[in-house]
Amino acid sequence: MATYKQYYGLINGFMKFDYNIVTYDHYGCGDSDKPYIKESYNTNSHLDDFYFLFNKYSTEKNIIVGHSYGTCIVTR
Repeated sequence: MATYKQYYGLINGFMKFDYNIVTYDHYGCGDSDKPYIKESYNTNSHLDDFYFLFNKYSTEKNIIVGHSYGTCIVTR
């Protein structure tokens, strides 16, 4: 299963240009916790998590990278 670890090369490249990097896995994906609450796995819950993190860590200049299902979230 894909995790943030596959992006180490990309992350290191952005860090050379002084970008702040935030990575995360959706609930139940990669290295994240595996909750037993069915609603944790729906697209709206994942979108809420993304908005929370984006609003918390966004700057004036942002690059968002999504992979697989993550592209659905960042596109919305």
